[in-house]
Amino acid sequence: MEELVHVASSVEADLSYSDGEHQVHIFDGRQIGHNLNESGFQLTWDAALAEEGVPSPTPTDAQFHCGAATRIAKATVPGCSHVFPISFMIRSARLVAEAQKHASEDPLTAAQIGKSLSGPAGRVHCDHTEQTAWTLCHRLLPNLKTVLSGDLRSTDARDDKHEPTFASIVNVWMPLATVLRDPLALVDFRTSDPCSEYCMPLSTPHSGSHHWWYFPAMDRGEAMVFKQFDSRQSVARFAIHTAFALAGTSELPPRESIEVRCLCLGGHSADQLAACFIPLEKAEPPPRSRNFTWWPDIREPGAENDPSRW
Repeated sequence: MEELVHVASSVEADLSYSDGEHQVHIFDGRQIGHNLNESGFQLTWDAALAEEGVPSPTPTDAQFHCGAATRIAKATVPGCSHVFPISFMIRSARLVAEAQKHASEDPLTAAQIGKSLSGPAGRVHCDHTEQTAWTLCHRLLPNLKTVLSGDLRSTDARDDKHEPTFASIVNVWMPLATVLRDPLALVDFRTSDPCSEYCMPLSTPHSGSHHWWYFPAMDRGEAMVFKQFDSRQSVARFAIHTAFALAGTSELPPRESIEVRCLCLGGHSADQLAACFIPLEKAEPPPRSRNFTWWPDIREPGAENDPSRW
């Protein structure tokens, strides 16, 4: 990692961590290639997003961009055979202000503020913890525990000819216009600490080991795919991220983008999982107990063979 950082140019920015603001160097990701399963994020291109006449998403309708995200995720997540959009969020301070101003005339749009409409998220965070991610996956895939535990015990699933079954949640982040202000920055997973940083919801303390990256002037047609969760321990599992204030851009047009969160399935028993998928709006509510866990820590010896620990 260190040799990669030394060849890339960088900008300085103050980032809002859970323990206060810290100045960091954010390196130009366009100068270095990044792989989703190693870094936790990957820049991609989709020609359909760059075409003229692409419909603008609204807080109640983002069908085109959900379709694009499905296509992008399937092409970018290695081994993925099924993709299900879970939810979307439009990031636009302008649209938020308009929705607030006209709330009485358009209460439906105003009601989406914070749900599918928001401004850029200017705090360093992960979208999930280990527990919330597993819980969400189980709500969407009621047969998840049965299928994965079956794979753990199956000789066929461990055979070299069969890829292990996995569930992954990714965010497909797409600009709606050239991003000149409040760009997205991400931490390379290899410089994160999963044990301490993947257990705090929407809150990440500063770490001097983090290597930050951003992609200047992202435009329509480009998409950033980054991990929110992966059931496998052998690949990048999340990407800490934030919007940040780029020096000298305060007078430029505010950033407008849309992100679509997708559930991606792959491997030996992916068809079984996909057959039982339940859309989020129809899924069972999450359990009330904060101590409830859907899946064992399979890093503990013997946990996968002891149903009492599930």
